[in-house]
Amino acid sequence: MSDTDAVAARRRALAEALRSGDDVVVTPSGEVEFKEEAEAHGHTAIQVPDGKLASGFYWYQNDPDLLDAEKMAMAKFFPAFKLYQLEDGSGRLYWRGKVQPTGKGGGVWDLMLIYKNTHPSAEEGEFGGSVQILPIKPRLKDIADQLPKDPGKGLGLGLPHIYRSNFGRNEEYFICTADPKHFKAGQARSTSAASALAWACKWIILCEMWLNGEEDDKVAIEGVY
Repeated sequence: MSDTDAVAARRRALAEALRSGDDVVVTPSGEVEFKEEAEAHGHTAIQVPDGKLASGFYWYQNDPDLLDAEKMAMAKFFPAFKLYQLEDGSGRLYWRGKVQPTGKGGGVWDLMLIYKNTHPSAEEGEFGGSVQILPIKPRLKDIADQLPKDPGKGLGLGLPHIYRSNFGRNEEYFICTADPKHFKAGQARSTSAASALAWACKWIILCEMWLNGEEDDKVAIEGVY
């Protein structure tokens, strides 16, 4: 057996020992050794404690039950939406699909529901919780650019209840679906993508009515709904 083969065989044996929960230690240089090896060579070493390695970096790897719950909720309430992963290297999952909140004759909205890597937690002051709602078509930025620039429409605030954030190379406008005080964290009570989408549909109805002059600024701007 060549030296290269011997090294590879030893790595495989160490990997099997780690999987099996056998005693392995780590030397001051960070090298993983069998306990018997360290003792035979007189190496100072710390034993690797029992336990499992974390299953992954992303929330859906660390908590597959939560991912299953998200899938079940979306399948029940919004079965037309499909789950994908962003191709930007972030590992973030997102749902995409279309809704028509005002029914026949109303606008069809193509939406992305993008999980933050902090899901299901929401940081203090973080509107929208850990699921971002990004309209692809119509694009909110395009709608906002068409609004009058004077205070006569929307009190000069533009589209109500949106926030800006970078997405890819562009700044995009997202629907602000939830006030942080209404966000419920924890696996059993998390604000799911389905809940965020329900809020977004309510926002779309009110926004369309406001843009058409059917709702006044108090409803749109102050969020009295």
